[in-house]
Amino acid sequence: MVTRQPLTSAFGAVPLGQKPNTSVSFFNPNQVAPISYQYNLGIQREVARDLLVEVGYIGNVSHHLTANDLSLNQVPPQL
Repeated sequence: MVTRQPLTSAFGAVPLGQKPNTSVSFFNPNQVAPISYQYNLGIQREVARDLLVEVGYIGNVSHHLTANDLSLNQVPPQL
Protein backbone atom coordinates (compact mmCIF):
# COMPACT_ATOMS: atom_id res chain seq x y z
CA MET A 1 0.00 0.00 0.00
CA VAL A 2 1.31 3.43 -0.94
CA THR A 3 0.67 6.34 1.39
CA ARG A 4 0.42 9.91 0.23
CA GLN A 5 2.35 12.86 1.57
CA PRO A 6 0.18 15.33 3.47
CA LEU A 7 -0.90 18.32 1.39
CA THR A 8 0.71 21.03 3.47
CA SER A 9 2.41 24.25 2.40
CA ALA A 10 5.65 22.23 2.11
CA PHE A 11 4.19 19.67 -0.32
CA GLY A 12 6.78 18.82 -2.94
CA ALA A 13 9.65 20.30 -0.96
CA VAL A 14 12.59 17.93 -0.66
CA PRO A 15 14.84 17.95 2.39
CA LEU A 16 18.52 18.54 1.68
CA GLY A 17 20.26 15.35 0.56
CA GLN A 18 17.10 13.44 -0.40
CA LYS A 19 15.89 12.60 -3.87
CA PRO A 20 12.82 14.37 -5.29
CA ASN A 21 9.69 12.22 -5.21
CA THR A 22 7.01 14.28 -6.92
CA SER A 23 8.18 14.32 -10.53
CA VAL A 24 7.51 10.78 -11.66
CA SER A 25 7.61 9.53 -15.23
CA PHE A 26 5.79 6.22 -15.09
CA PHE A 27 2.63 5.04 -16.82
CA ASN A 28 0.99 1.70 -16.20
CA PRO A 29 0.56 0.17 -19.68
CA ASN A 30 -2.01 -2.30 -18.32
CA GLN A 31 -4.33 0.40 -16.96
CA VAL A 32 -7.79 0.01 -18.49
CA ALA A 33 -9.31 3.27 -19.68
CA PRO A 34 -12.52 4.25 -17.90
CA ILE A 35 -15.60 4.45 -20.12
CA SER A 36 -18.83 6.31 -19.44
CA TYR A 37 -21.90 6.55 -21.68
CA GLN A 38 -24.74 9.00 -21.11
CA TYR A 39 -28.00 8.75 -23.02
CA ASN A 40 -31.47 10.17 -22.97
CA LEU A 41 -34.82 9.59 -24.65
CA GLY A 42 -37.76 11.95 -24.74
CA ILE A 43 -41.18 11.47 -26.33
CA GLN A 44 -43.95 14.06 -26.60
CA ARG A 45 -47.45 13.39 -27.85
CA GLU A 46 -50.48 15.60 -28.13
CA VAL A 47 -53.32 13.38 -26.94
CA ALA A 48 -56.08 15.99 -27.27
CA ARG A 49 -56.41 19.61 -28.20
CA ASP A 50 -54.24 21.63 -25.79
CA LEU A 51 -53.16 18.48 -23.88
CA LEU A 52 -49.58 17.25 -24.21
CA VAL A 53 -48.03 14.16 -22.61
CA GLU A 54 -44.27 13.99 -22.27
CA VAL A 55 -42.16 11.03 -21.09
CA GLY A 56 -38.42 11.19 -20.59
CA TYR A 57 -35.65 8.82 -19.56
CA ILE A 58 -31.98 9.47 -18.86
CA GLY A 59 -29.28 6.92 -18.15
CA ASN A 60 -25.60 6.52 -17.45
CA VAL A 61 -23.47 3.40 -17.84
CA SER A 62 -19.84 3.36 -16.71
CA HIS A 63 -17.15 0.68 -16.75
CA HIS A 64 -13.62 0.42 -15.33
CA LEU A 65 -13.90 3.53 -13.17
CA THR A 66 -10.97 4.18 -10.88
CA ALA A 67 -10.93 5.44 -7.34
CA ASN A 68 -10.71 9.21 -7.07
CA ASP A 69 -7.21 8.96 -5.60
CA LEU A 70 -5.63 7.00 -8.50
CA SER A 71 -2.55 8.64 -9.90
CA LEU A 72 -1.48 7.45 -13.33
CA ASN A 73 2.05 8.57 -12.44
CA GLN A 74 2.29 6.51 -9.26
CA VAL A 75 5.43 4.38 -9.26
CA PRO A 76 4.90 0.85 -7.88
CA PRO A 77 6.69 0.47 -4.51
CA GLN A 78 8.92 -2.34 -5.82
CA LEU A 79 10.48 0.11 -8.32
